[in-house]
Amino acid sequence: MALLVLCDPLYRNSVWCDKKLAGIREESARRRTPFRLFESPAAFESAAAKLDETSSVIILFDNISFIQSISQMLCRLRIHPILSSIENDLRLPFAFSRAAWDVDASARIAIDYLHSCGKHKIALVGLNPNSHSDVGRADAMKRYLTSEELSVYFAKGDMQTCFAEFFRTGADCDAVLCPNDHIAICLSEQRAAQELPPLFLISYGDTMMAQLYGNGITSLATSHFDCGKSAVELHFNRLKNGWSAASLLLNCQLHVRGSTQNIPYGKSSASLLPLDLTPPHTDMLFSMVTDDVGRIDRLLAVCDLIDLKIIYCILCGYTYERIGEFCFLSLEAAKYRVRRIRAAISGQNKRDVAEVIGTYVNRERLLCVIETLESSYAGRRL
Repeated sequence: MALLVLCDPLYRNSVWCDKKLAGIREESARRRTPFRLFESPAAFESAAAKLDETSSVIILFDNISFIQSISQMLCRLRIHPILSSIENDLRLPFAFSRAAWDVDASARIAIDYLHSCGKHKIALVGLNPNSHSDVGRADAMKRYLTSEELSVYFAKGDMQTCFAEFFRTGADCDAVLCPNDHIAICLSEQRAAQELPPLFLISYGDTMMAQLYGNGITSLATSHFDCGKSAVELHFNRLKNGWSAASLLLNCQLHVRGSTQNIPYGKSSASLLPLDLTPPHTDMLFSMVTDDVGRIDRLLAVCDLIDLKIIYCILCGYTYERIGEFCFLSLEAAKYRVRRIRAAISGQNKRDVAEVIGTYVNRERLLCVIETLESSYAGRRL
């Protein structure tokens, strides 16, 4: 019995993959079962060919073409695939289990909230037509909204082109839903650069960036960490209970912030419409507006309390000596921590770090997060 993890190389360089791997690592350590990580399908096949159906492979991906490209290989192997994705109509030529978010429930939560806020013309902006999760979310929204109530903007080659098309044709939309926090932030930045009014905006993900950008972005929280843990649990439960395959659906939670004017949730009612799926996808890559958001989010995902305090100090323009005093560190320790932060976002000095991070991170909101964490740690000590 072995546990392998196969990761799409394009997905590996993301904060979402980092969190799933952290969940896999914690649950496999708790169960005292090491796992092997592969990014090369060929190397994975060589290792998996020696294993039988008592072993599993957790597949981390979002690009539809990746899972299609390895389908024939998985048909040849006896090892059991566990997909870490969203709950969606994904038809594959092999049996598989899945640890997934309940995409239908998340669509109902978003629509109910927007309707309760008086928003009835919704735009989905920045979707990648080759993303399994993006296509699934569009399909789920189409089950509850008519074509008059929903406009979908796929990224066709370039995200800026997608944003420009939305700005040109989406003036009658009174709310926007983005597939992840990074795209929501980039859309907001483009909006501000053109001196257009802010959007009534929701995104999926609830990363640290959603909490720290501007007045905060209202997000549907999908815990990638829990998804990783659940995939490992599926491996053990399948063997324990003798299942051939199983699916585990995870809940989403709505976190209301300033991008929807902090309007509290008041449940409405989203009724089911006749099924109207999106057209078949085509393989397509697109460029993000900026890589800075992703780099900052990956940095924040691994920061401890001291790192967050150092980032706050950098945003305040503190000297190394002042950083050391604020964080109770020696001068050398402060310099070492700043160097790590600089390297994470490719900054040459503290001023570069402050300029890049300060574009997307609200200093006052960061201080609130720090104070909340400090209070939490103090409570645990008591």
